[in-house]
Amino acid sequence: MKIIELCPICGGKGRFIDQKCPTCEGEGATLSKITPEIKYLIKQNKTKLSEQEVAVVELYESGYSKKEIIKKMDLTLSKLTKIFYTIQKKLLI
Repeated sequence: MKIIELCPICGGKGRFIDQKCPTCEGEGATLSKITPEIKYLIKQNKTKLSEQEVAVVELYESGYSKKEIIKKMDLTLSKLTKIFYTIQKKLLI
């Protein structure tokens, strides 16, 4: 189960040296659709998440896009990607 699929070239940072990554075109990562499995993992492991991670998860569950979450929480793309990666690791442990 993956919440976020990282770019194999840039590793989710959205940049390859000083240009946009040719694979992800600067997006860094792709959010997966909410599946019943993801909802279950979030519900079971929400206590493992920090306040910021819980806020991101709630926006994600509500159907917000990466761009909307970034704007709403005043984050950068690389910071949001890192948060999702951390959430994913915590949910699978």
